[in-house]
Amino acid sequence: MQSSSSVIPVSLKDCSILIRWTIPTGMYVDPYQLQTSIMNGTIHFSSHVNVEQMAHRAEPLVLYNLPKLDCSATSCHFSLSIPIHLRYQLPSTTDSFTRLSPPSPTSYFSCDCPTSTIDVAVKQCAWTQLPESKVLDHDILVPVGDLSHSAIVTLVTMAVAFTGTGYVAWIVMAK
Repeated sequence: MQSSSSVIPVSLKDCSILIRWTIPTGMYVDPYQLQTSIMNGTIHFSSHVNVEQMAHRAEPLVLYNLPKLDCSATSCHFSLSIPIHLRYQLPSTTDSFTRLSPPSPTSYFSCDCPTSTIDVAVKQCAWTQLPESKVLDHDILVPVGDLSHSAIVTLVTMAVAFTGTGYVAWIVMAK
């Protein structure tokens, strides 16, 4: 996911900007991949992220980010990029793919936020929403398993497992 903005007036150059992303259940952001940003206090997760959770068991995640502003004489802007990952989807008998829509971030500002750490800033500062910028809508097609193949997949898996076990047992007994 990538977010950038240049619509921030220069009058907000001394203010804090907060980006809030609601990540749907079919996607996740890996906190281990962003460990440096978390340690620096620029990224905060609303809850624990289970990177191994399947989409149908996952909960939406809210990610907060305090980007650094780059200001000129007339305006300020920021640019940030957050890597997203896709979760495993439930298999289907009718569809080969499921459609996921990456989230659009919401931007806020606060000029009376004395703290520089995001976990405190999210809870204690008064944030005002910035006008939303136009975001291009694009969907991601995620392949899903085909349940009509489950019988053959089960048979092949069992055959390979039994053959492998038999081969290992035969090698061990031959020594």
